[in-house]
Amino acid sequence: MSRKECIFAVLLLSVQAAAQSNPVYQNPTMNQNIVQPPGTSFSANNEAGIYYSPSYYWSQSYVGSLKPGTNKVTLTTCPAGMLVLASPVQPFTRIWLSGGGNSEAVVITATTCPLQGGGNGTQTITFTNVNNYPSGYTLSSASQGIQEAINAANITLNSSSPQFGKVIIPPGAYTALARISILGNKQYIDANGAVLTCTMADTCLFVGDPGGGQNANITTDVTIDGLAVQAGYAGRYTAIEDDASHTTLRGISTRNSSGSYTFFSIIQIDNDQSAVIEKFNPGSQNNWAHCGTDWCSWQSMAQDRSAPTRVCFG
Repeated sequence: MSRKECIFAVLLLSVQAAAQSNPVYQNPTMNQNIVQPPGTSFSANNEAGIYYSPSYYWSQSYVGSLKPGTNKVTLTTCPAGMLVLASPVQPFTRIWLSGGGNSEAVVITATTCPLQGGGNGTQTITFTNVNNYPSGYTLSSASQGIQEAINAANITLNSSSPQFGKVIIPPGAYTALARISILGNKQYIDANGAVLTCTMADTCLFVGDPGGGQNANITTDVTIDGLAVQAGYAGRYTAIEDDASHTTLRGISTRNSSGSYTFFSIIQIDNDQSAVIEKFNPGSQNNWAHCGTDWCSWQSMAQDRSAPTRVCFG
């Protein structure tokens, strides 16, 4: 080995040793340099403004009981993604309430929680439930963190409409117990490799105004890429409904459902005059479809809310 090669090897070993001895602070108060040693792996919950949905799954139990009706619950620590849009008020964040043999999805109608979670233990969420719940009931994400990650990616600039950033749903199997809603602009959801099982008597993933056709311009330029959907409920409900503007649905596909679970359609376009559907494969595994004397499923459907007819693509 030459003298230059020897000096280079010593410098390289010194850099690796310094990197391994330099601690990485989990709650830094300033920027820090991180050198990743060879042969090790790196992961992050929120890298460069990208939101990873599993990091936003949450579940908390509470002392005290809940009677049917409107209830306000004080949270010890707020999970991230508790969002109710204002002006006009748009409650659309659904969470899962369970305990005492009962369970249901409830919509958060008001909250004082910071969008990114935390708080001082006095923050509240308000919702209306229909069942009784004894002390020790549980509140949790109804979508394994997907809805919360979508909400947490929201920012508002210069009093404009909310801008929703990039969310990654990593490859894997996920279950939605309640509708997942996207109610902002510029959202990009990378779901390549993810399979979402829809178990609710409702639209599974709703892009746009939850009021139904009131204002399709509230949500614009949303892209959902690579999502596979699976029926987990037997009924006439849609997997993905678009009541927004300029929505792009790319690489949407299906997975076989178990039992007699069905979708009415995979994609329903309500009032989006410039929707884009690319590489749509509704029949890759299509036992999600139902056809009988009562009703038949459609692979995708465009609905004109101003007319009594529907244009369907079978």
